Amino acid sequence: MSIDYNNVATNNDYSYQTAASTTVNPTLKNKDGTNFTAGKPAMVWTYIEGTGTADTDQWWLVGYAGSGTSDVASLSTTIPGSSNRPLLYKDTDNLIKIKTGHSSNYTIRVRVLKIP
Repeated sequence: MSIDYNNVATNNDYSYQTAASTTVNPTLKNKDGTNFTAGKPAMVWTYIEGTGTADTDQWWLVGYAGSGTSDVASLSTTIPGSSNRPLLYKDTDNLIKIKTGHSSNYTIRVRVLKIP
């Protein structure tokens, strides 16, 4: 994973690339590469690069769910997790993870806008 520092104003506004599939589910990251801070509200945009499908993006709201955890809601109109559409979900350790409906890894562009 590499964090893109180009055209980024603060630690609350950043983007990076990662690989994901049905079985490879990376954790959503902070700008410094650590796991996404639980309980921080944010808008997250995910996009699968390098496919012929036009509707590969999803918008997500990651918000405070109490007790220092985060919750995830899709704001997009397409079906997350199916085929080329990235899915954000909360795992059993309350970490926000990324996956797709493909068995093969695809490159996912992630943009995070945290609300300070």
